[in-house]
Amino acid sequence: MREYIQQLKERCLTSEKETALLLEEVIYKSMILEKLRAKHGLPGSLPGYIHREEKDDLILPEEERKWLLDDEADEYEENFKRMKEESLRSRQVKMQEEYEESLREVEKWRERLATKRKEVELWMNKVDKSCIERI
Repeated sequence: MREYIQQLKERCLTSEKETALLLEEVIYKSMILEKLRAKHGLPGSLPGYIHREEKDDLILPEEERKWLLDDEADEYEENFKRMKEESLRSRQVKMQEEYEESLREVEKWRERLATKRKEVELWMNKVDKSCIERI
């Protein structure tokens, strides 16, 4: 029995080695084939799949084709469009409010800047030669 198990193990190992060699050979030959196809501009497996003609099993039945052609807007699509337009309008209103708020803020800061300039000019006029000598 042990001899039989040993023989099976040996056959398994040899078959694994042979399979690995055959796999390497297949990979090498497929690489050569793809290089030749690329060199001569022939469609390979991927381009052939992409450019193949439609098969009969991939053609839609006439009834399903009519459904796709008669694609009318249903209630869900109308609701979706309406909700999308409402969200767009609300975003526009929000952006307009933010813009107006920023304009008010800019105007407020300009007024503050003008008052600070006046204060600086006032203090510049108050500081004269005699004030500097006293300090």
